[in-house]
Amino acid sequence: MKASKTLLIILAFTAISVLGFIAGYLYMPEVQAPAGRITNLPDEDKRLYMKIYYPTSQGLEMEERMVGPGQPPEEAALREFLESAPSSGKGAYTPKGAMLLGAYRGKDGILYVDLSSGFRGNLKADATAEFLLLRALYETVMANTEGIKDIKVLIEGKEVETLGGHLPLIYPLGRAVAGPGGK
Repeated sequence: MKASKTLLIILAFTAISVLGFIAGYLYMPEVQAPAGRITNLPDEDKRLYMKIYYPTSQGLEMEERMVGPGQPPEEAALREFLESAPSSGKGAYTPKGAMLLGAYRGKDGILYVDLSSGFRGNLKADATAEFLLLRALYETVMANTEGIKDIKVLIEGKEVETLGGHLPLIYPLGRAVAGPGGK
């Protein structure tokens, strides 16, 4: 009698556990992948899921993009920012021919972004367009990297006072585009 009672309890517990797992699986909310490396893909097929901000005549436009593996997230985000345009077809202020020469993390928590002279030389923009361009660059990097406090823009490896004559670049970008104290 005791053995059949114990067996009945074990079967009831097992049935309740199985039903709980099934209910949890069926009713579990779907979770979106955060920015960064997507982990549910085989190692050789991992991609970076990025938020890229573009400066447009209507303000900043954010698009989510998948970028190939093999480069640090800040470099992948910057290359996508410089080499692509918003899919909406809205005109972006990103200078044509601008290239990423390098991105270096300093011990001070600042990411030093070295851009080609095309980033500065091909810019034909007023103060608002210059602000939106730098804000888009800032937001793109900050949204896709960890451990970065701010960003410092260099042109051809050198500090420049300004990009187009409107915003100072002698300081990290957060001060100029994200308000007091950066982001």
